[in-house]
Amino acid sequence: MRKKIGNPNIVETYVINGSTIHIADNCIRTDPEEIEKIIDDLHALGWEIHKEAENKAG
Repeated sequence: MRKKIGNPNIVETYVINGSTIHIADNCIRTDPEEIEKIIDDLHALGWEIHKEAENKAG
């Protein structure tokens, strides 16, 4: 379960293709299990993007 970190300290904001990305400098995750889950989620998302790109390419 994720711990409440509080209000993020936004240090940078980007808008890319209609998506807004905020970078906060006080939202570091330190729990090894949580970090591993984040890495696994990003890996799975990367594969989904790869599969979608392959399907579009034919």
